[in-house]
Amino acid sequence: MAIPNDNELLRLLRGGESHRVEFKESLSGDAANRVREAACAFANDLPGDGLPGVAFVGVRDDGSPTGAPVTDELLRQLADVKRTETSCRRLPCSWRNARWKAKRSP
Repeated sequence: MAIPNDNELLRLLRGGESHRVEFKESLSGDAANRVREAACAFANDLPGDGLPGVAFVGVRDDGSPTGAPVTDELLRQLADVKRTETSCRRLPCSWRNARWKAKRSP
């Protein structure tokens, strides 16, 4: 399963939420748990296409960026999401540099 390059990430971002794409405005409230649930769904690969799923943090449901800064706290929260996921047998995670999102717009 290849990690998506920047062009593929932009294509996924512009395509909206799907079985491969999840948008979260932030990791506040229960959003971190929902990212974990999405990661499990991505790992299950129900369509069987063998393609990775992507959770975009800092993106509204309509695909527009929130403009939220990439802070040390956000990076810590992302690391915690990855580290605390235990409900999946196999969790293929690769965190892209969060600055990538901050520099791109749909």
